[in-house]
Amino acid sequence: MAISAVTRLGSLYACNVATIGEDGCAQQFITIFGKRAFRRPLTSAEATRFFALYTTGRTGGQFTDGISVVIEMMLQSPYFIYRPESGVAAQAGATAAPVTPYEMATRLSYFIWGSMPDDALFAAADAGALATPAQVTAQVQRMMQDSRAHQVVATFHREWLELASALDAAKAPTMFPNWSPQLASNLYGESSTFVEQVFWGDGNLATLLEAPYTYANQAVAQYYGVTGPAGATYTKTMLDPTQRAGLLTQGTFLASHANPDQTSPVRRGKFVREQLLCQTIPPPPNGIVITPPPYDATTTTRNRFVAHETVALCKSCHTQMDPIGFAFEHYDSVGQWRTMDGPSAVDTSGTLTGTDVDGPVDGAIALMRKLSTSTQVANCVATQWFRFANGRTETDADKCTLVSIEQQFTSSHKDMRALPIAIATSDAFRYRTSNGGSP
Repeated sequence: MAISAVTRLGSLYACNVATIGEDGCAQQFITIFGKRAFRRPLTSAEATRFFALYTTGRTGGQFTDGISVVIEMMLQSPYFIYRPESGVAAQAGATAAPVTPYEMATRLSYFIWGSMPDDALFAAADAGALATPAQVTAQVQRMMQDSRAHQVVATFHREWLELASALDAAKAPTMFPNWSPQLASNLYGESSTFVEQVFWGDGNLATLLEAPYTYANQAVAQYYGVTGPAGATYTKTMLDPTQRAGLLTQGTFLASHANPDQTSPVRRGKFVREQLLCQTIPPPPNGIVITPPPYDATTTTRNRFVAHETVALCKSCHTQMDPIGFAFEHYDSVGQWRTMDGPSAVDTSGTLTGTDVDGPVDGAIALMRKLSTSTQVANCVATQWFRFANGRTETDADKCTLVSIEQQFTSSHKDMRALPIAIATSDAFRYRTSNGGSP
């Protein structure tokens, strides 16, 4: 990498050797490149050490040989590979202190862009202009206009909503002959485009969960059985509002949260509990067989899976998942609409418990309507963003921060675009504790 870099040194750094000499240019390069590599200015000791490395590499060779050694050593440094933080010294009696301006610039850049700070962030850090919520807000608003923010938003949703799981969803070929890796890829593209358009469109959580439309290409339109665009381009396409509402009624989610030969109320219900309600389902007890009941064309999925409720060791967990999952029974293993399950009409009656919108639900449409009004779901979305931004799960010390983020999200009418600002201006993001964590 270092050899490749010196071949295009002019794009990294320009210096007039005739004016200040090779050693002067080397010192300037160490200062400029070192600041970008370490995402902070080098200490005087570091600058001296790297100049000594340059001198060693330059001896018996050329200027670029010395620079190559400097680049190689900087890119092997833990200060480049990792993101260590020392923080500002805490005041007497304080349990937390602000991160340094350069640490704040780095936190922001990797949260919003997934990459290092740009010149504007470095300039703000140089000026100490990342200290207040207003200053941070201005930077986040600026950064959200950059295409790199779109990439990070896509990454968040891909991880949170498990979108890529559809790409590996195996299906029984004799039962679902139309399922293919190409169809899975098209459905993944559909959901990815849908999330992108919703977030950067109205940004509303209810739209994500309830929209009666999607973004389809020809293959996806055929999958849903609707008139849609020709070709590979994803275009906004209306769906049957009695059959589809939002992301969890799209093929990506439904196919990836189902078994190869039958649906899975367990996996679909577990997803809602854990990803939308932030409730943890404990692992099954030791010794319990967790394979799904075998497919039987003479009975229904509900009848096969309801047996979970008769086993004492299974009941406590499955009564949290299966009654939610049953609401998705109109969608088969590949996510296509059905009215019959084996010999019987589909039964989509289910129940929500342990939430702020408890009660019976009949079908996924009704379930989505309930969930979109849930404060608990909105708070969970805020929590999922918090985890993503901070690279960790929340702790008891984060309770006040999370309440503030949740309140800001609610005040924005559940506009998901408000969450990056709420998180970046929070105490957990701007401060660190004496043991290295955020407060």
